[in-house]
Amino acid sequence: RFYPFADFLDPGLDLGGGLSATYAATEATAEDAAALLESAESVLRARLDALELDEATVAHLGDGLRVETPAAANAEGDLTAIGATGQLQCLDSAGNVVLEGADLTSPAVSTVYDADGNPFPAVDFHPTDEAVQALAALDASETLSVYLDGQVIATVTPEQLSSGGVGFIPLTGYATAAEGARAAQRLAAILASGEMPLEMENTRLEKISPLLGENAGTLVSVAVLAALLLAIVDLIARYR
Repeated sequence: RFYPFADFLDPGLDLGGGLSATYAATEATAEDAAALLESAESVLRARLDALELDEATVAHLGDGLRVETPAAANAEGDLTAIGATGQLQCLDSAGNVVLEGADLTSPAVSTVYDADGNPFPAVDFHPTDEAVQALAALDASETLSVYLDGQVIATVTPEQLSSGGVGFIPLTGYATAAEGARAAQRLAAILASGEMPLEMENTRLEKISPLLGENAGTLVSVAVLAALLLAIVDLIARYR
């Protein structure tokens, strides 16, 4: 069987094109906007690296940032997620903040199981000493809601957030295991990078054409095959 190059090679932005996202700083008029934008760029780069988007680029665009990444199945969701402020809060049933994202260290993607043995993705972490004490003061039957930028992403118990120095946030409700696993990777990336220093608004999400042209991949393939044929002809002519 002949395997096309597309089956095992990542064409990248040059040959395959991709997606771009533009993030505008909503606090662009602040006196320290330039410094905040530099910090925001560092956060974006850290999140891209954590999601293994090694070929993605980040550039300044006026008072905002532009990210370009090669086309992939998760690219649109990834670009939407990395621009989030990333404010994580865990509230008790009375609405009191029990812990925040800064209280969760060394986040990592994992798999946990429910009472019936069904697997689902989660994000493991090590709670700080202060977080452990705050959780220990709660009743074991307390139900806690985990919010990310004001949206509920999970419901947990104190034991799930701290048991033997380790806790986890379960992520359920996704249509496929792959979607849930990618959501866990995004959450872990956001927790590891910390909150954005300023609020960024995703103002544009669009496809970008291959940097070398629409037919660049075909032209490169033809050029390689032509060079190979010429080499073969030269060898035959030279050595019979």
